[in-house]
Amino acid sequence: MNKKQILDFINKNLNNKGNLIYLIKGGSFLYGTNTPNSDTDLFGIFIKNNNNIKDELFISTGSDNTKNTKDDIDIFFSWLYFK
Repeated sequence: MNKKQILDFINKNLNNKGNLIYLIKGGSFLYGTNTPNSDTDLFGIFIKNNNNIKDELFISTGSDNTKNTKDDIDIFFSWLYFK
């Protein structure tokens, strides 16, 4: 996936739950241990649209029943709250 496809995937899956404000690579890419077969792990921060939304969200292009491939992306989100 290219950057635009990743952002489109995120926006589709956040589905009006909040607005993405920060996104970084994590996992093996962060630690420099990635291989050509590594999946991509991303960590994001979003501003929640309302308090009925979970504090953390996880979305993935992979399946729950199989190991991720190099084409899969896992994204972990935490929320940011402003008073």
